[in-house]
Amino acid sequence: MTDEEFNEIKKHPIIAYNILKDVEFLKNGLNGILQHHERYDGKGYPYGLKGKEICIFARIMCVADAFDAMTSDRPYRKGMDMESA
Repeated sequence: MTDEEFNEIKKHPIIAYNILKDVEFLKNGLNGILQHHERYDGKGYPYGLKGKEICIFARIMCVADAFDAMTSDRPYRKGMDMESA
């Protein structure tokens, strides 16, 4: 993947937020949607938030997303078993 392609992928939290921001029952989860790729060390995206700047829901979503990424089959590799992940 090129840097340009990765930069496009990094826009998806903002795109998702903009699509879902007017859905009433999702109002309480919007920051989680927007921040779920932020990292505690500040190296995430889209804003480079760190530590407690990241809402707790986004931190939980990040763990779930990482677990899903490790255990799901990809075109280039088989997913790990749950115990290994």
